[in-house]
Amino acid sequence: MTDALLSAPVADYLERLEWSLRSAPEPDRRKIKLEITSHLADRALQGAPAVEAALTAMGPPDVLARRFLADFALEQAVDRPAPGRLLLVTLDRAGRSFAALAVGFIAVVFYVMAIAFALVAILKPVSPDHVGAWIRPSGVNIGATFDAVPLGHELLGYWLIPVAILCAILSYLAGTALLRHGARRLLKRRPLLAA
Repeated sequence: MTDALLSAPVADYLERLEWSLRSAPEPDRRKIKLEITSHLADRALQGAPAVEAALTAMGPPDVLARRFLADFALEQAVDRPAPGRLLLVTLDRAGRSFAALAVGFIAVVFYVMAIAFALVAILKPVSPDHVGAWIRPSGVNIGATFDAVPLGHELLGYWLIPVAILCAILSYLAGTALLRHGARRLLKRRPLLAA
């Protein structure tokens, strides 16, 4: 290795980075440190100023470590079958990325719709006169009403139950697909190391 790579600032940077990555599993810490070392070795071939520029571009080691850990958490969540962790990790990134905010918000809307449709399916047998899909002068209303006598003609009757279940499933699947696709795009979007 060149003298620029073995310099005290580089050794200190790598040591602080490794300490900041202590919450990651050992193989991942080793992989990240190797990637950073390789990046700095490439810059060292161009001389000490290039190494200093690379260190500056990467930012403080604890910030770089947080970016790696956030991407690691996102990669782990994408592979899990249940989307709860993926939603939380995506929403955690929302403060740093408009794309993560948009994906997280739209996914939450889909999940809320899934819950609402599931509630309609559950409540229809409990209170058939107050849960349904009605044609009213203001348009079509689907859901529950607290009116003493719902106004308008009910469209589906008990057929609302399978329709609501289907809509709940489709909303859930759409939210999950959006989250997974959005997370993969977020992982590809920004390289962690400056060129």
